[in-house]
Amino acid sequence: FPRMVYQFIERTAIPAWGPQQGEPLIAAGTVAGAMDASFSNTSSLEIFRLSSEETDAPTGLQAIGKTEANARFQRLAWSDTGVLAGGLENGDITVWDSAKIIAGEEGTTSVLHSSSAHTGAVGGLEFNPFAANLMASGAANGEVFIWDIVNEFKSYSPGPRSQRLESVTDLSWNKQVQHILATASSTGSLVVWDLRSRREVIALSSVGAIGSNLNSSGGVAAAEWNPQSATQLVTASADDSNPVIMLWDLRNANAPSQTFGGHQRGILSLSWCRKDAGLLLSSGKDNRTVCWNPATGAVVGELPPSSNWVYDVQWNQANPNLLSGASFDGRISLYELSRAGPKEEDKSGHLVDDPFAPQSSSAFAPSLSLAKPPQWLARPCGAAFGFGGQLVHFGSTGSLVSITDFVTEPKLAQQAQQLESLLQSDQAVELCHERIMQNSGTADQQVRSWQVLQILFEADARDKLIKFLGFDKQEVKARIEELIKAKRAKNEGEKEESARSSSSDLLIPPPSDKEGVEESEAEEA
Repeated sequence: FPRMVYQFIERTAIPAWGPQQGEPLIAAGTVAGAMDASFSNTSSLEIFRLSSEETDAPTGLQAIGKTEANARFQRLAWSDTGVLAGGLENGDITVWDSAKIIAGEEGTTSVLHSSSAHTGAVGGLEFNPFAANLMASGAANGEVFIWDIVNEFKSYSPGPRSQRLESVTDLSWNKQVQHILATASSTGSLVVWDLRSRREVIALSSVGAIGSNLNSSGGVAAAEWNPQSATQLVTASADDSNPVIMLWDLRNANAPSQTFGGHQRGILSLSWCRKDAGLLLSSGKDNRTVCWNPATGAVVGELPPSSNWVYDVQWNQANPNLLSGASFDGRISLYELSRAGPKEEDKSGHLVDDPFAPQSSSAFAPSLSLAKPPQWLARPCGAAFGFGGQLVHFGSTGSLVSITDFVTEPKLAQQAQQLESLLQSDQAVELCHERIMQNSGTADQQVRSWQVLQILFEADARDKLIKFLGFDKQEVKARIEELIKAKRAKNEGEKEESARSSSSDLLIPPPSDKEGVEESEAEEA
């Protein structure tokens, strides 16, 4: 299942995928800590639309909307409601209306809210996956705020400041429980907050599974919750001497349950695919972007390497066939998973598309293959009809097969159930009488049918049914007796006639031979 660069953005910027599925959009904010060849100190937020045209070589995208920001971006997030939020290097939080940016409105008209509540650079920013109006941000000095972008952009702290946090490097909302938030710090600690009780509930140990101390200059660079498990999350170490990914299970937070080692230098970014929990992306200072299977710790594949640090990697959560990688070589590379692979000839010599075929050696050839298709390409559900109006079906989550009753005519089914209950309670006669009264003004055939059913459920059903059909029992009996007598008389007459004919034949003797000769001679004379 190939992945290849097919479009790119010539920017050193923080990207954020839009929530749209039919029209892929991506925003990019000028990243902090980097300069371009012009040494410009300006900062801008741009929106790009991905091209639907198929080309042999990657194509650069042009912005469809642009606005200026008062500082460079550390984080950028795009909500399901179309709101763009930026965490800036000066500590500001600014929220834009993406529709107004695309429409080309200039100045501050596209800005919805802005706040300078943080005292240092913003290191973490994310919208709540359950409530799009809630946003969490983390910055220097262990500051963590929860924002309501609808109600006057008010903010509050999830609890008393944690002594384990210094500069917040990343944060992540739990993908199963909406009031749980995790914040990572440059100290190597990760704190989990419960927003309902407004307190810190757990802090992960700073000692890794292999005995290396995360409390180093690198710290925890990124953290991501498992999209299908409420108690699992991964952390990435930015320490060049110990560039590992750790899988934690909060049911036992004393040590990570698994440790993945594959990068040669510190890891800077993580992105866990919400449509397939078996795909986790990581990128780092070794210019690499690696795809992992978190369940096994195995490397699924790797994207083409960059010429500089890959500081941000992201799945497009709305359309996981798309992903992006931003590096300090001044480019945001966009990858597509659903493009057909190289063509090969079949037995007849015709070219056929084979997405699982060996990959070519071109400059932008695919370099990452999956052993099996991702989960979002699997059949999301299935159903089959069974006997007796039953439906067998399965859903996209879990391995549960359900059997349910499928009723096409609810009124008819209700009447059938009512009839069954009345039959068991010996009240069928009352039901038939009720139906006769209900159909008294309709077709005569329906009334007669219910009348026959009513007679069949009564005690003397045979006699009443004969009478209902227009016959009298005594007349029928007399007629039958008359027919029987006539039949018997006829039989007796036939027997007497047969006996008389038999007796007359016995009284006449047969002619002798002599008499026969005399008769013949007389005839001759």
